[in-house]
Amino acid sequence: MICVFALTGRSGSTSLSEAIHKNMKNAGEWLAEPLSDGYENWGVRHLEKLPKITLSNLQDVAKQYNVTLVKTLEFYLNVGENIKLLNMFSDNVLLYRKYFVDHYVSKWMSCDFKNQTNTSAFYRDEIRNTKDFFKLVRNPVDIEQMISNYNLFSKKIKTYIDKVNFDSIITYESFYCGSEQDRKTRLLELFDKLKIEPKDKLDLSPLSIDGKHNSYDNYERLIPNWKEVLSLKEELILQE
Repeated sequence: MICVFALTGRSGSTSLSEAIHKNMKNAGEWLAEPLSDGYENWGVRHLEKLPKITLSNLQDVAKQYNVTLVKTLEFYLNVGENIKLLNMFSDNVLLYRKYFVDHYVSKWMSCDFKNQTNTSAFYRDEIRNTKDFFKLVRNPVDIEQMISNYNLFSKKIKTYIDKVNFDSIITYESFYCGSEQDRKTRLLELFDKLKIEPKDKLDLSPLSIDGKHNSYDNYERLIPNWKEVLSLKEELILQE
């Protein structure tokens, strides 16, 4: 059983999980964020409603429903619980954003919008269908808090890599760039590392890079201290 574990970012881990699941021969079921408090059969709506999934029953549920792939986000559990979770899997893929500023500001756009309007808009479709998401001027990013979060994530990534055997460590920036052929090559390289047999005809639609909703242009218009934030981009780099 394979786990895609996202340390920073949500949409990229979903895309990568979909790409793996859609293109592997003999794929079983895929659980998308089953440890979320709001989990509702995401990824397996065709099945009967699954029981509430926890660390204690995940393996039993996976065996019962022939689950071959699980995608989860780091913040659903504490560090110790995540290490226990990851060590349940035969193969683990770590996905994170190298440039922490990109992760933090993308999240800031949604969190600050929710604080000002009490409207939740975190997913792509939510954002695109939310009035004024790209018009509302945000509060300035709290630089001190951003740096504090960066230091926390730097420690976390070192801890996870020290405690978990990751078969592949992928930065968002390296996987979601270049041409379609580049992304196909990277996917096949990942399959080779995980000893996954790919389908004869690959579906690369999950790896499309045309769906980005936030942009530096938006940040510059809507975040008052964007230039100060951007000046820290090359300093706040997460490294394996």
